[in-house]
This record gives sequence, C-alpha cells and structure tokens, in this order.
Amino acid sequence: MKKLLRFMTSETGIILPSVLFLTAFVLINFTSNLTAYQHDLKITSSLIEQVNAQTLYQMGYTSYKNDYLSNTIVEENTEYQFPNGKVVVHPTLMEDFLHLTINIQTHRNYKGSFQKSMKVYSDE
Repeated sequence: MKKLLRFMTSETGIILPSVLFLTAFVLINFTSNLTAYQHDLKITSSLIEQVNAQTLYQMGYTSYKNDYLSNTIVEENTEYQFPNGKVVVHPTLMEDFLHLTINIQTHRNYKGSFQKSMKVYSDE
C-alpha cells in the first residue's frame, strides 16, 4: 500500500517539531499563569492591609468620639491599642470644630494618617 501524504514518507519527521511546539506552548502558559497568581497574591495582601488600616481608623475615630462625648478625655493626644494595631489621635481645636489627625500603625508596619473634623457643641 502506497502512502499518499508526503510528510509520512519524508525522513525529516513531524513528531519532534510538533512536540517541541506543544511543550513550549505549555511551559509559556504555565509560566504566565504562575506569574499572574503571584501578582494576585501581592494585590490581595495589600488589599487586606488597606482594609485593616481602614478598620483601625474607624475604630479609633469611634472610640475617640465616644470618649470625647462622655467627657472622659479633653483635647489631648490619645492612644488606643486594638488587636489589629495602634491608633494615635491628635486633636486640634479651631473655633467650633475639632480637627483630628488619626495616625495608625498595623502589626505588619503599615503606617497611615487620616484627617477628620468634628463639630463641637458648647453647653451655652
């Protein structure tokens, strides 16, 4: 029986180039997926750290506001320790507003500073 296809009778071969091409394609695909996965891990870690920082900010602001309203503290620097990290509140009184500078530090050494203003109501 005669073979009709030229590549089947040629001695140059077709199997080796196709296997090399397939292997290169699989390795490139695997490498790019691995790089994308590592990048996603870094992004997720950063996002978790930002959420922790925002949580500390909210907890610190709420704690300071509750302490201020209950007259536990008067306009002075206040430090709070939370499970996620540390919050330091620096108040500055200007006319009838209390400007707060809230410095946070998480346990993974992420540091941030936030500004917030509160309206101060006098008893007059």
